[in-house]
Amino acid sequence: MIDYNSFYIISSVLWALSIVFLLLSLKDKTTFLKIGVVLNCAAIIVVAYFLFYLWQELNRPPMRTLGETRLWYSLFLPIIGMVFYLRWKYVWILFYTIAMAFLFLTLNYLNPDMYSQTLMPALQSPWFVPHVIVYLFSYAALGVSCIVAIKELFKPSKNGLQLADNLVYIGTSFLTLGLLFGALWAKEAWGHYWTWDPKETWAFLT
Repeated sequence: MIDYNSFYIISSVLWALSIVFLLLSLKDKTTFLKIGVVLNCAAIIVVAYFLFYLWQELNRPPMRTLGETRLWYSLFLPIIGMVFYLRWKYVWILFYTIAMAFLFLTLNYLNPDMYSQTLMPALQSPWFVPHVIVYLFSYAALGVSCIVAIKELFKPSKNGLQLADNLVYIGTSFLTLGLLFGALWAKEAWGHYWTWDPKETWAFLT
């Protein structure tokens, strides 16, 4: 049996403690900041482990349902936050990415997922995993970029717009990869790279 509640409690406690120490670091930027960052990394590892565990238990990639999608956002958002904190030392981006990751986990807790091992034939493709992962990562990067840009409107910083710009480049690159992987998947599953259906058209417009 998949025990989501225990996973949710462990990751939530780690992120809550991380937020506490990050807040304390606003006065003391040495020890408290390091502890907050380490706790954030520990929570990321817990989420990654649960996704791996779920993958093994379901015997399929956990990317089929909305709840499973939220789990990936809970992994990618804090990873992006950590990478850009380490590069530009923006502590505030850790607060945002942790809060969003916790929100997605809480939505799953309030709306329990019905885990099923069944995948429709079209999803049983080697292109399924890379297509979905690169799209989810791109959405996470672009979401963070949006928040950075909004923050810069109200409180400009030296490298803020550069950070938002870099995130847009990363997000757009992954969106393009997702589009290409999707076309290869469509060719394998339905015999055509592109059919101009509504989903493909809006993916292209994005």
